[in-house]
Amino acid sequence: MNHIKQLDSLRALAVMLVIINHWNIAPLDFISPEWKDVLGSAGVDIFFVLSGFLITRILLEQRAKTQIEKIDTRLLIKNFYFRRALRIFPVYYLFVIGISLFQYYSIGHLLPEISYYVSYTTNYFKLFHESDHLSMGHLWSLAVEEQFYLVWPWLILFIDQTKVLRTILIFIAIGIASMYMLHTIKNHFYMTICCFQAFGAGGLLAWLTIFKPDLLKKAESITRLLAISGIILIILGVLFPYANFIPLRIKNTCIAFYLIIHLYQMQYNKKFTFGFFFNNPFIIYIGKISYGIYLFHISIPYVWNYLPEEINCIIPLYLTHSGIWISNFVILLAMASLSYYLVEKPFLNMKKYYN
Repeated sequence: MNHIKQLDSLRALAVMLVIINHWNIAPLDFISPEWKDVLGSAGVDIFFVLSGFLITRILLEQRAKTQIEKIDTRLLIKNFYFRRALRIFPVYYLFVIGISLFQYYSIGHLLPEISYYVSYTTNYFKLFHESDHLSMGHLWSLAVEEQFYLVWPWLILFIDQTKVLRTILIFIAIGIASMYMLHTIKNHFYMTICCFQAFGAGGLLAWLTIFKPDLLKKAESITRLLAISGIILIILGVLFPYANFIPLRIKNTCIAFYLIIHLYQMQYNKKFTFGFFFNNPFIIYIGKISYGIYLFHISIPYVWNYLPEEINCIIPLYLTHSGIWISNFVILLAMASLSYYLVEKPFLNMKKYYN
């Protein structure tokens, strides 16, 4: 699949929404906690739909290649998991180890939940516990993605090709039904099954781009209406909580689906709605290093809490609240850039051995 730089910009938008939710940003103090939660949720769901789209399209393209070149499907499965591991594991475990060592240094022992972070099951820790530690609670979404990867390639590569679309639609239906059936569980939205509709929606778009590209314009028109409806329902849900009869993730999925299908069709058009944002080189760069930004963003603000007292007393004299936020953002970009070029990219270059 050709690289679509506008989708990097969408990643940047998603990670910015998550940062707005998790950081106490002075210029955005007018945003209520309820709205920050909504924005953060939208950012995560954009990542889910985008992941479903990219992974499914790659798998469908590879499946077609196996049929033409008579490649063993088991080789595709092996290569898929090696490539995913090279993309995700190195910097993830480096981060987990770093935070764990800091925790051990600061409190003298490791907390029991470290096993959830190591095993990519953080979402189930958050499902059953009120709080989390280590500045790593946000890793629940990466756990959901990894659990999705355990199932999806086998479905897309091994079921009968005539049943792929049906499988994707069933996957979406299971996700929607789960949101309603499990809503009495307090933190049900952390469960992987309750994210199926987001991944499935991305998969549906991937199927359309490969097998029914002539329907994309019509699909964009329909999903534009769904996205507008989703935004209206989100606003009503924040203003009138009793109006939340449709789960937030379903509304976010409609919005994300429209954004991706629009950007996919506009990738060669430099003059389109919000092109100034999605074609901006700096925004594209933020999207390229967004994995590191997402990993590190919660930890950065805590740095100020652990500086020596004599330094912490001086800093407020020279930095306003906005100045501290800007400093945090610069440090975050620097760390994510170093992570990308020193850790992520060398491993990404190894993916060529598993094509």
